[in-house]
Amino acid sequence: MEQNIWHCPICGQDFPGDQPPERCPICGAGASVFTKIGASAAQQWRCLVCGQVFEGAEPPVPCPVCGAGRQAFEPQPQEGEPLRQDTDRRFVLIGGGAAGLECAKAIRRRDKTASITLICGEKQAPYNRPALSDALADGLSLAALLLQEPQWYEEQAIRLLTGVCCTEILREQKQIRLDNGETLPYDKLLLAVGSQPFLPLKPQEGAVPLYALRSYEDCRRLTQAAQGANKAVILGGGILGVEAALALREQGLRVTIAERGPHILIAQADENAAALTAAWLNRRGISIRCGVTGEALLPEGLRLNDGSVLEADFVLAAAGVRPQVALAQACGLATDRGVLTDETMVTSDPDIYAAGDCAQFQDRPGGLWSEAAAQGQVAGAQMAGDSQAVYTRPVPAAALEENGLSLFSCGLTRGARLQTLTYEDAFSGVYKRLFLEDGKIVGGILFGDTSQAGQLLNWVASRRQAPASILES
Repeated sequence: MEQNIWHCPICGQDFPGDQPPERCPICGAGASVFTKIGASAAQQWRCLVCGQVFEGAEPPVPCPVCGAGRQAFEPQPQEGEPLRQDTDRRFVLIGGGAAGLECAKAIRRRDKTASITLICGEKQAPYNRPALSDALADGLSLAALLLQEPQWYEEQAIRLLTGVCCTEILREQKQIRLDNGETLPYDKLLLAVGSQPFLPLKPQEGAVPLYALRSYEDCRRLTQAAQGANKAVILGGGILGVEAALALREQGLRVTIAERGPHILIAQADENAAALTAAWLNRRGISIRCGVTGEALLPEGLRLNDGSVLEADFVLAAAGVRPQVALAQACGLATDRGVLTDETMVTSDPDIYAAGDCAQFQDRPGGLWSEAAAQGQVAGAQMAGDSQAVYTRPVPAAALEENGLSLFSCGLTRGARLQTLTYEDAFSGVYKRLFLEDGKIVGGILFGDTSQAGQLLNWVASRRQAPASILES
């Protein structure tokens, strides 16, 4: 009887047997990493909102990363084998978010023998940052948020350093210094240090505390604060602010969103979709104030710029982020708002790449999970010698899925020169709008019925000619 052949992707060796070795005799990789030669690859599903790819007979619903529904998934075509070039090069990746992890995966796919070190400033291994609001609402453990099981890094021969930060990049010596005293040499270096939350106010002694929700430690502190609180104010009415408001409301708090713009979800919705969302939030006990900014933290809450005071036990800032560029600036890399890169994600130093929130491609930094993941994949491919990989900015998309609330938007939804095509059914609560430029679809919003989300995203990506009806398939 013909035996199975099991392939170890770490060292490249093949082994016969009914089952894979418990540990690879060559490199020590665990059994789970082996693939059976000739076996059909597992079905893969790509989330059109966050860009994450999952394996399984069916897509995971909702998306574990961004919360999108079934309609946001599409089958992922099987990729051919990438360029393969095994070396003894040293790859050092600074940053344990989506960009850093995807970069590590892209390198290892192309180079099975190189040294890869992934440095995480947080004490946790790379985790699902967009799900922090879910963790706040449902008390999810860190294990539920991890993007890879701890043993995966060992199986992939990736050295994972957690709770360690890079303090200096020595470009001439091609080394970095860590705050634990270690010095690491590199042949290729990735900067994926992310961003920091923008705090529009400074904490004041004797005033209510000010929090952010950017890290797992932030989530842990905020969870503790919510346990002894009755009221909270959220500064910022974007997706993060709305999701945080729902999470805190789930904990029993009375929540008010204070948004400086004319309506919530400025980046994701037009005035009509925002009003429908605000009405839904109001029915769930969440208050909304628009056209206001926070002026000062007080012992009793937050004073707004119109002089009114919102009572609160704490304030949560959800007013955006700022790229981390200090490390790049200190070693002389070209920066603007972020670390400047081209479509290969290389910086002004040919041996240093940047990806994720800290990177600026063309006119602006990123900020979306899908952008960070795609940039990390391109950076990793290029660092490993695959010159065919180039970055194309994905269509920005956002999904807000809660019990009874469905909102999806993508592309351009604001602009004086845009035309619109609208469908609205007040009885069912369904609202759909296409945004057009020169007769071609460049953006869209779906509220109440998001079943056309995947189709809409493909329309925007291909700049499809506008249909006669928004309901046309």
